[in-house]
Parts: sequence; C-alpha cells; structure tokens
Amino acid sequence: MSRPSYFRTLVHGVFLEALRRQDGWVLLLFTGLFGAAALSLRVLGLDSPAEATFMLDLGLVLATGMAHLFTLLLAARQLPREIETRTIYPLLARPLPRVTLLTAKGTAAGLCGLFAFLPMFFIVWFTTPHPQPLPAGALIQHLALLGPSLAFTAALGLLLSLLLPGGLALFTGLLLVYGGEPLVRWGAERFAPLYALPRIGALNLVTRYTDGLGTLPADEFTKLLIYALGWTALLVGAAAATFERRSL
Repeated sequence: MSRPSYFRTLVHGVFLEALRRQDGWVLLLFTGLFGAAALSLRVLGLDSPAEATFMLDLGLVLATGMAHLFTLLLAARQLPREIETRTIYPLLARPLPRVTLLTAKGTAAGLCGLFAFLPMFFIVWFTTPHPQPLPAGALIQHLALLGPSLAFTAALGLLLSLLLPGGLALFTGLLLVYGGEPLVRWGAERFAPLYALPRIGALNLVTRYTDGLGTLPADEFTKLLIYALGWTALLVGAAAATFERRSL
C-alpha cells in the first residue's frame, strides 16, 4: 500500500470514529436547541436590530466554538487511544513515517470539525433574523480562516496529548483555544512571555462581522493566515519530534 493510501486510510479511520462517537451529535443537538430558541423569539416578535444582532453573534460564536471543541476532542484522544489499545504497533510496523501518521490524524480531526461546523452554521443562519445588512466580506474572511484555525487546533491537541496525561492535555487545550487570545490581551504588557501563547481566538472574526466593522485589509488577513499556518507547522513539527523520541 502506498503512502498516500496509508494517509487516506488513517483519515477514513478517524472519520469512522467520529461518526461512532456521540460528540458531534451532541453538539448538533445543542445547536438545534439554539435554533429552536431563536425561532421562538422571532415568533414572539423579539427581533429588534439589537436583539437580532446579539442572537446572530451568539449563534455564530457557538457554532465556531463547538467546531473547535469537536476538533480538539478528536485530536487529543487519537494517539493515547491508539497506544492504549496497541493498535499503533501494526501501523508503525509499516513503512509509515510518524510525521505522516500525525499529519493524517490532524487533517482528519480538522476536517471533522469543519464538517460539524457546516450544519451548525446553516441552523444559525436560517433561524436567526437579519434585520440590517452586514458586511459579507468579514463573514467570508471568517469562513476562510476557519479551516486554518481548526488545523491549528488539531495540531495543538496532538502535541498536548503527547506531552501531558489525557485530562490535563484536554484542559490545557481548552484553556489555550478559548483563553489564549484573552490572556494575551490582558497580560502581555504585564508579562511579555504571554505573547508566545497560541492565539487561536485572533482568527475568529464573528464579532467583527456582527459589529459591522467591515472586511479586514488584505495585508492583515494575509498575516492572520500566515500566523495560523505557521503555528500549525510548528506544532506538527514539535509533535513529530516528541513522537520520534517517545518509546512505545
């Protein structure tokens, strides 16, 4: 079997695991409940511009946040589960570089997060009111950055799962994914090393869209894209180096 075939098989395996587990369905259920609540508010007539903007912002933040949660959960449990069940040994017995294994797992986790986001996005989009025109460019940029942002999250989850025990890896991942940007904003001037924290939240443009701030300038958008891809490559490289040194 060729290396591309190994890659596809590994990605397919993560997809099957994601379908078997209930995480994605639970997230979709929560989004469905949000959609039902949004429709109820529209029926009751609670759709003033301020209320509608709040509901749209809340829904998009919820869908984006849960897609990252789903990606992190999938990525953080891939290698520990493979090691615990000993299914990793037949994989490593093949001519399969460990970096290929990591890349396949991370790619699959990111794609699962993206596929989970799509139905949640459409539920939010079609159930919340849109009383005023908003700058579509900002939303398009947010969606364009979502893939790199999920890849960033998957790479972070893989690295943490190799460095820390399961529960601590997940907790640290949640703290960095959802708290990295607020921590940097709050403490960078007080404690300069905080600038080194991964800022996945910087890639979230939902509030910029719902506040009507308009499209990011091309150079700023490009910097965010390079930032996400650079961090992803760095984390995958660190995970591969850690994995190579690890005795299984």
